Amino acid sequence: KYLTDQGAINRMNILAMAKEKYQGNDLVALDNIIKKESGYRPEALNEIGAGGICQAYPYTKMNCPLSQDGLNCQLDWCIQYISNRYGSPSKAWNFHQANNYF
Repeated sequence: KYLTDQGAINRMNILAMAKEKYQGNDLVALDNIIKKESGYRPEALNEIGAGGICQAYPYTKMNCPLSQDGLNCQLDWCIQYISNRYGSPSKAWNFHQANNYF
């Protein structure tokens, strides 16, 4: 997915923050997920009501604003969701690829 200038800046900032928790394949997988879901746009909102950098559905469950101000909150929510549901970003990426979600 093409990144806007702001998306590229968000990507740099998010990956720098995520390096505290993930390295290697997990960091690459997290990058792939966020690029595919939103292009690193925290204001991303689709027609069914999924929103944010990880396209939470409904986006209101994140309790984060869909704006630049909500970026850190969204990242925290995404990391917790991925960890709870899949165990790691690599497992989430593999699951989504195996099920043709991307």
